[in-house]
Amino acid sequence: MCCESILSGFSARPIAGQLLTGQVLAAFLPRLSINIFNRHELTRTDSRPSIKAMNDTVSKISRLEDQVSQLLELCKRLGDENQDLRAQLHQLSSERSSLIEHKEQARSHVEAMITRLRSMETA
Repeated sequence: MCCESILSGFSARPIAGQLLTGQVLAAFLPRLSINIFNRHELTRTDSRPSIKAMNDTVSKISRLEDQVSQLLELCKRLGDENQDLRAQLHQLSSERSSLIEHKEQARSHVEAMITRLRSMETA
């Protein structure tokens, strides 16, 4: 919203391009009452950040930093665990393939023995 639309109801207006600072701003703040973000009204006390608000912000940022650090640690731990599980899966897959091959060899050996026994019976 530009200065002119906000201050249109006032008799004294800033010169075009003039920043609303110092005396110009001080002249309008006591009478300024508009709804802005989330329907909060801009007042003198809202126009300057308080120490408490700044401390709250610093505290929130600090908590966010801690949470991000915890998430990074969790991601690293999960990545390491994932890598270990993939290695274990590869090992178990290899072992399974080997066992299947041994089973097929044993089956063919048993079938050969059965075939020899049947041939002995018929002879």
